[in-house]
Amino acid sequence: MQALAKTQQKEPDLFLVDISMPEHNGWFLVNELRQKGLKTPVVMLSAEAAEGMAPPEAKGKYNGYLIKPFRQEQLFSQISRLLPVTFILKSTRSGAAQNAAGNLSAGSAQKEDLRTEKHSISEGECRKLFSLLLTYCDIGFVKGIEDCVEKLRASECFTESFACMLERLASEYRFDELKKAVSVKE
Repeated sequence: MQALAKTQQKEPDLFLVDISMPEHNGWFLVNELRQKGLKTPVVMLSAEAAEGMAPPEAKGKYNGYLIKPFRQEQLFSQISRLLPVTFILKSTRSGAAQNAAGNLSAGSAQKEDLRTEKHSISEGECRKLFSLLLTYCDIGFVKGIEDCVEKLRASECFTESFACMLERLASEYRFDELKKAVSVKE
């Protein structure tokens, strides 16, 4: 399993584990993680409520559970319960801030309408966006990648076909290839 192999290189802060996976199920992965001695928090994900019936050997080995589809706020709530992070959300519909849960507080970081008219930005700003894009690739943050690509597209830092290729790579979770493409473009 790739997830187990990756923990040899670096231990993540949190595991989001889908119960339905190729080869083995998520319960198997969680059991393997715990047998390796990893104490990293685990949130189980499932498209079916019935799948959530944890086998007896999984008791106490995971820290949270979400049924798909779930709202972004539900995920943020689970993460903020397990990690020392604070999410700041701002409603895009009414402009009013919404407190999603516990550590989710009102503020300014949230989705912007990125479908704006074309505008040019400085080379330095373009480099900052490329750097942020690479950071998002490192952590596998698809939405962040999409937002950066949209901003770069609007600022005309690269061609439409290059933007489409980056979006395709992100949607296919091919982050290493995406990073190579961005590094070459920088």
